[in-house]
Amino acid sequence: MNKFELKKDLTEAIDFFKSELTKVRAGRASSSLIEDITIEVYGSKMRLKELGSITVPESQLIIVSPWDRSQIPAISKAINTSELNLNSSFDNEKVRVPLPALSQERRAELAKLVSTKLEACKTTIRNLRNDVMKSVDKQFTDKALSEDEKFQQKEEADKIIKDFSDQADSLADDKKKSLMEL
Repeated sequence: MNKFELKKDLTEAIDFFKSELTKVRAGRASSSLIEDITIEVYGSKMRLKELGSITVPESQLIIVSPWDRSQIPAISKAINTSELNLNSSFDNEKVRVPLPALSQERRAELAKLVSTKLEACKTTIRNLRNDVMKSVDKQFTDKALSEDEKFQQKEEADKIIKDFSDQADSLADDKKKSLMEL
């Protein structure tokens, strides 16, 4: 078992989870909320942040100023059809995305979304754990490890994995708590 490699993979999983949590809206507008929406332009799919600048002039408003103004209708349509349930409007220069105040029902939906993203993160962590355990077992069957070393490595891996799993739980709990605050 390579502890460095395991920690690196677990850190990547946690970092991805953190980036996913920034996309879940918690009362204030944020460019990260919409920047990864994909849009079909120029014969390929591009992310919104690649097509223009995204600004947040107010706490409840996001403005997208595309570099190619002919893409404004496509950008507005992609935002409106995304899973975020937003209704954008546009003029000749930019797309406006007003964010409605969060109702208690919508907060509960977003908390469920956080739980879903947490479960995906934990699945990744479980898969990494399974890979490590298989690797340790293989080293034991190949006589590269003694039985004591095998149990010691499994125990170390479980401790590292538990720390990262607890970190993911903590991030999710913090996000849910911020969602439920009025």
